[in-house]
Amino acid sequence: MVAFIRASHHLGIPLEVIGGVLDFLPEGAAPDHAFWQRASQCWSAELDKRIEQLECMRDRFTECSV
Repeated sequence: MVAFIRASHHLGIPLEVIGGVLDFLPEGAAPDHAFWQRASQCWSAELDKRIEQLECMRDRFTECSV
């Protein structure tokens, strides 16, 4: 699980979102396919949000350079 948390955090996933994903995993159980699908759904929403924010910042910087 430590590797999962580190990899997620390295991707910029907030610890709060990582904790929410880990809540899907039953205590003492190994991650299964259903867990990874739910994790992916949570990550996708968070990553899409970050991409949108970065694109907005990029566009603002582009406008400033004119």
